[in-house]
Amino acid sequence: MNLKLVFSRRFVIKKRNAAFTLLELLVVIGIVGLLSSVALVLYNGVRIDSRNSERISDINQYVKAINLAISGNGEYPDPGDTGPHCLGDYDDDKCGLNGTYYSESETLNNILSPYLDLKTYAGNKAMVCGLPGGEAPEECSEGYIYFCSERPNNFCKTIVIQWLMEGADASCGIGISHEMRGGATITGCSYVGH
Repeated sequence: MNLKLVFSRRFVIKKRNAAFTLLELLVVIGIVGLLSSVALVLYNGVRIDSRNSERISDINQYVKAINLAISGNGEYPDPGDTGPHCLGDYDDDKCGLNGTYYSESETLNNILSPYLDLKTYAGNKAMVCGLPGGEAPEECSEGYIYFCSERPNNFCKTIVIQWLMEGADASCGIGISHEMRGGATITGCSYVGH
């Protein structure tokens, strides 16, 4: 009988050592939660960097196409007025900045189309939100805005392209100026061609 009792106690002792206490489980759950939140923050930063890289690539392609159009036509692409127009093709035919929307210019798109495939922006793919106050559409920017800032004698002398980048200290790209927008989580960018 003593042999059975010793065996039973050893079995019970081994079983206790194989189990986790509630405290151990809570510590592991806390560590997993902390690691997953850090991974989520890093993943979101990578997504923002990816979208900003795509914007820089788009602007570089537009600037190259504009320079090729200058070589072919002898002047900057001229949409026919000094008003702002969208660069590219948008599924709703408009782009905008802070609730002010502009239309596409068929003339501008026709001038640029031999030099690049005009990108089609569907839905809010080109949308940048984050101005102070929330993420409502009137506090967002969509796309790239182009205008001739000087048109003496119906000749487009100077152009400006404007767009936004995500992040308060985002780079707008090589050789392109940028300005901060008062503590917001976005960076305003512009390219000026003379």
